[in-house]
Amino acid sequence: MHLLDKATYRYLGAHCRPLRRDEDTVRFEQLKIVLKNIGLSKRHVAQTCQLFVAILHLGNIDFVHNCHRNKDTAVVRNTELLNLVAEFLGVTLSTLEIVFLYKTKLVKKELCTVFLNEDGTAENRDSLAKMLYSLLFAWINKNINQKLCREDYMSFIGLFDLLGSQNIPQSAVCSNLLDQFCVNFANECLHNWVQKCIFEYRMDGYATEGVRQYLPTVSFFDLSECICMLTSKPGGVIHIMDNQARHVPKMTEHMMAMTNIPNIGRISTTKQEEGPCTEKAAASDGMYKNLACQSH
Repeated sequence: MHLLDKATYRYLGAHCRPLRRDEDTVRFEQLKIVLKNIGLSKRHVAQTCQLFVAILHLGNIDFVHNCHRNKDTAVVRNTELLNLVAEFLGVTLSTLEIVFLYKTKLVKKELCTVFLNEDGTAENRDSLAKMLYSLLFAWINKNINQKLCREDYMSFIGLFDLLGSQNIPQSAVCSNLLDQFCVNFANECLHNWVQKCIFEYRMDGYATEGVRQYLPTVSFFDLSECICMLTSKPGGVIHIMDNQARHVPKMTEHMMAMTNIPNIGRISTTKQEEGPCTEKAAASDGMYKNLACQSH
């Protein structure tokens, strides 16, 4: 697999929790057992691990300026790693290289190939990694559901894993983009829905069954106002982003911020006390700095 220390892989991040080598070995063996228990053959387990490793190596492929061309183009710097990833993915080196270095666009019913610079090739690399990981995750999920979900079950226990909030630190190589905003927005909506389902929506049913008095009253932060701030039309953050991206040809971060501030202030609110929305907004430390450019 040609694996090195986990700290050397870009996609694992520099802040991953350190594990001893023997602990890594034990967890890897546990992972293989779990994959076999959900019905994957030895060949499928090996191919799954191989694809995981290919994605890790994929993140470490770097690009440099192509000195042999006059245009602003890039080439792969570490071709030996590119060859390794191509081998793991079962494609030729030249085929994989083309995926990174060029981009095909449809311009007035004609396909045009564009040469990419270092930033463009890095975006192509990350997009490929995301797609491969998404396909692998969906495939594993499908196999788990086929193994565990049966129609003759009278009852079941479901585990719902909420998305974690994302805020890339300012010291990192990349910055917060539209992806982080979308993940955090989905997290706010899901968290609010789950809280209301558990602590509010079922209370009437418990009262009807005569057990409401035996249940403790649980206080929780209501995220409705935070969701309202994001989704209101007109005046919500997402509505403003969409409107500005559609009608303003040259949107800047400063213009986006100046547009947001007065509109958000006009959103009708029913609760004036400071809740988790204000706390999270303060803690985010300007995490949506680049949203205007990304949405545009």
